[in-house]
Amino acid sequence: MSNEEHESPEEVEVRLRPVLGIAPATWVPVAYGLLTALVLFFVLVYPGIRHHGSLVTFVTTPERVSIRVDGTRLGTAPGTYFVRSGERELELARPGFRTYRETIRVEGRRLGSWIVPRRRTLRVNLESPDPASLAGAAAVEFSSWSLAGEASGQYQFPPIARALASDLRATAAADPSASSAAWEAFAEAALPQVVSEALLNDLAAGALSLGGDTPVAVPAGIAGSVQRLARAAADAPLLPLQLASALSADRRSRVAATRWADEAAAAARTLSTIGLEGSAALAGTTARLPLGLEFVELAGGDAVLGGEARASRGGDIPRRVTLAPYSIAITETPYSAYRAFVAANPAWSADNRSDLMERGLVDEEYLADVERLERDPSLPVTGVSVHAATAFAEWYTTLLGPGATARLPSEAEWEFALAVSAQAEGVFASAAADGPVRVGEAGSGRAGITGLVGNVWEMTGDSFAPYAFVYPAAPGLPAAHRVVRGGGWGTESVGFQPGDRGSIDPSWCSPFIGFRLVVSPAAP
Repeated sequence: MSNEEHESPEEVEVRLRPVLGIAPATWVPVAYGLLTALVLFFVLVYPGIRHHGSLVTFVTTPERVSIRVDGTRLGTAPGTYFVRSGERELELARPGFRTYRETIRVEGRRLGSWIVPRRRTLRVNLESPDPASLAGAAAVEFSSWSLAGEASGQYQFPPIARALASDLRATAAADPSASSAAWEAFAEAALPQVVSEALLNDLAAGALSLGGDTPVAVPAGIAGSVQRLARAAADAPLLPLQLASALSADRRSRVAATRWADEAAAAARTLSTIGLEGSAALAGTTARLPLGLEFVELAGGDAVLGGEARASRGGDIPRRVTLAPYSIAITETPYSAYRAFVAANPAWSADNRSDLMERGLVDEEYLADVERLERDPSLPVTGVSVHAATAFAEWYTTLLGPGATARLPSEAEWEFALAVSAQAEGVFASAAADGPVRVGEAGSGRAGITGLVGNVWEMTGDSFAPYAFVYPAAPGLPAAHRVVRGGGWGTESVGFQPGDRGSIDPSWCSPFIGFRLVVSPAAP
């Protein structure tokens, strides 16, 4: 390797050549000028040509309003979105509020819009036709989340009660009494749905913020919440039974150590020992009604239902009921009867499933097993929704005498019939069944009623709330799901209790769920 040192030149001279005969002293400044003009064009002018419009900030009361411009959804308010210049059709929508529609003129800026875009703010107050409709929608959504269990890292409960409180604050200026009544109705419906601290925290946060202009605790909200808690404690003496399940272990122990909890446990034990009053006289006469369906008359009366040890989803909580006389079908509704309904009402045929799905009345499982049912019409009809069963009952009413009404049983009527029947055996998964057996073959009890336990779960007409039995009155607002009872051929018999409760969306159809009717007599 050479050790010769090389000296670097002190200066390097670069000479530009002429371009198209134009000397460098001429074309270099021109090139720089063109490049600068091009950069300025794309920075200052081009954005205003390509995206000519304004950044519009939407501020709405209430919040979480869907924004559509020319039919395209931009997002939700409050928020800032780019809107192209020109005449634009604006639509702001939120369930429970009147949709706001307006044609707006949006201007733009040609020069410098990328650096200093044109802006405008649009403030809109949506009108609510009825605060009660807001409360009803919130109650259904709240109840649907009560079925989800505890929150986890995969999902969190949305702030339903807090959002409703915000909406009702927005409507209170127009009608304070209606907004207050709507919240009370929501709270009454939501309390039986509280199964976790997340739902309890949401409900409490909404209540504490009422009476103020911001979503924080205010004196009026605190005072109202204390009054509601006092009323709940007085009207629902079994409330500690719910809290023992909904609260975390440390808070649960604090409640369990109170005299309030001791009194609730004693009251539950007392109720559980009462049972039916005069049950020997409850099994009445039977009657064969249209389509060959047989019904047995039950005299009703006073009874204490529920309270069965280890029954799931609120079935272990006893409650006192008073029932008017009614007749209940001796068997589940057979497919032969439902087929007659479909023949008289073709809109409910399996061929019309798509239309029924579009209307939200059924899902894709509607009469999915119709070929099997056609082979043996004595099987209980399954694969129908609560909506379909209700339509069947309304049609069946037209076949009865004047004044009589057919319908799905209330949960209390269903459970009362089970208590009268005292049926203990039924068709469960442990019997290796691959489907339900024919109606009338699934076990019977004292009143001749068959299939109440096992074979198929049975629909009732009541909305589902895990702790409905804690509270003396049924909530006035609807819930997302309906109660089903009795277990079925897909249920394991080990661990099943007749007091177990299930739930179903009114549009769901399942091969495990059927129904039976009750008939209320004509008024004397």
